[in-house]
Amino acid sequence: MAFDLAAFKRNQLIYETTATALRIQLDCKKIAEYDRQIEKRSQLAIALMVMGGLMAFLAVVMAEALEPIPFLLAAALLAAGFILKSRWQRLNIPNLRYQLVQALVDTLSRDTAPSTPFALKLDCSDCIQARKKVETLPHPTRHRWQIDRFCDRWLVLNGRFADGTDFALSLTELAVSKYGWKRSRSGKSKFKRKNKPKGLEIVLELQFPRKRYGAVQVLCSDIQAAIKLPADIRLKGIKCSDQRLSLSVKAPPAWLEATRLHSLITQLFLSAYQVLNLAKQLSQPTVSGGTS
Repeated sequence: MAFDLAAFKRNQLIYETTATALRIQLDCKKIAEYDRQIEKRSQLAIALMVMGGLMAFLAVVMAEALEPIPFLLAAALLAAGFILKSRWQRLNIPNLRYQLVQALVDTLSRDTAPSTPFALKLDCSDCIQARKKVETLPHPTRHRWQIDRFCDRWLVLNGRFADGTDFALSLTELAVSKYGWKRSRSGKSKFKRKNKPKGLEIVLELQFPRKRYGAVQVLCSDIQAAIKLPADIRLKGIKCSDQRLSLSVKAPPAWLEATRLHSLITQLFLSAYQVLNLAKQLSQPTVSGGTS
């Protein structure tokens, strides 16, 4: 089914489909084009605000305080720019999201049959959203300040490799928003808010044929040593059985970039398959021979 932009906007910028890699990549290009349009409109809104500010400044400099028209026009430009900027900013999509999906399905499709579909759910809205807030806590050091914690599971990707292994990949972005009233030196109180990313949790689950890779259960105690990841990536958990292998890691905010994140996820897949390939060797029956 072709990408439906109207449905995408109605569904809070959530793209959900079961389709081939080619179809998903084409749809991501349409999402990227929509995002570029939103960015252009945001730039126009900023330009209106700048024009309004300059017009107000010139009116004051030219001592036209008795003439209200320049001030009214400046106020109108500022108000229109502010309203439009707020509106378009809410619709802006982090480029990372569709860029990563395009790169991932391109890489993963090389080990799947051309007609094999991927099941994808991609949330393109920003992490700091009311519907993504999980809790509100008092600030530990600032009186009457609070902290909102956000959990944004923005990517879920499922598929099947040519060897019959099903995979499920999920990415969850974490962020906090700290806010409250701050008193300046002059005694005035001003409301402050600061948003801060806290990193990303990645979970990779593989469900494989027991006959091919079932011996992975024997390797459970050695899997952690076999997983090779960058120094600042924390391996949070490993679960394994004779049919499943699950790896979860946490990456710092510096990894929230499409190229770096694609490289990390690829490395995670490769590490998991190093374990499976060793299990495959152990799963093969031993053939003994000889003459008497």
